[in-house]
Amino acid sequence: MRQARIVISLVPLVLCAFAILLLEFGDNVVTSRYATYGDAVASNLFERGWLPDIIPASARTIVTSNNVDFNTSTGAFRFDPGDTAAFVSQLRPFDRWGIAPADYAARVKAMESAGYRAHEYRDGASFWVFFVNDEESRVFY
Repeated sequence: MRQARIVISLVPLVLCAFAILLLEFGDNVVTSRYATYGDAVASNLFERGWLPDIIPASARTIVTSNNVDFNTSTGAFRFDPGDTAAFVSQLRPFDRWGIAPADYAARVKAMESAGYRAHEYRDGASFWVFFVNDEESRVFY
């Protein structure tokens, strides 16, 4: 009976230690969803630098997943087909292999085989890779 009490009294301590480990070493990713470009503007998404404000004003179903530990952002959005040319004109074909992670070639190849073209955009020290599907007017980054 005494051993059971000791084990029970240790449970909160173990749970607390586990929670501290998760906070210290867990991924610190914040995911946000915006129905429209206007919603993203109202939430200061672009001012926070998680996505450049070059995306089309028709963008919708915008999803951003931001890892604050590594200062990276991934996500997706859709936009009106008529905005494709204007959006892509602000981008360059992806050629930053020197700064891409080692496994990035596989991601680029997979996205290209799914009908997406890889483009890049740089704004100061920030760098984005946009995978654009012209037919679906959909972007992953």
